[in-house]
Amino acid sequence: MGLYPAISGYDNTSAALRSALKEKASKYGRPECPFVLAPLVTSGHLAIEDVVGALFGTEAVEVSGEDLERVRPIRRRDGFWISGDGFRGTRISAVLLGDAVMPWTAAKAVPRLWLNPGAAHLLTRLDLPTARLDVDGHLVLSAAEPSGAELFELQPDWPGPDGPFAA
Repeated sequence: MGLYPAISGYDNTSAALRSALKEKASKYGRPECPFVLAPLVTSGHLAIEDVVGALFGTEAVEVSGEDLERVRPIRRRDGFWISGDGFRGTRISAVLLGDAVMPWTAAKAVPRLWLNPGAAHLLTRLDLPTARLDVDGHLVLSAAEPSGAELFELQPDWPGPDGPFAA
């Protein structure tokens, strides 16, 4: 049995997303009000771990030099918002990201607002699902998450079972 052509590799969505955010953030100066970046993610599936790594820092494992059995997970300070020096990217209040957000999936796919803990201007109206880090660094997702149909006042099967140009 043979497989050809085979493609393999390491998907580094966190690094790609972090790079896209840095490029986008530098184009808009310093807004005097809450500012949200909404990059289009075209990689297919956007995992929560990839977003957390891109915004808040990638995960790593720390091993004690004295006790090799003492291992603990840590978060590197290489995120878009959190660096070795503290917060950065403070002009960006949030990042709006979704998985497969297209006009024809609006009734189902709802993007999420990832809130910047060090933002200079905080968002006050949050009608979308949110994600943030608590004071202990744990991810907190908003409790009430409406469907796209509820949020945008659409029928649940929108755009409907028929094609977009029914006769």
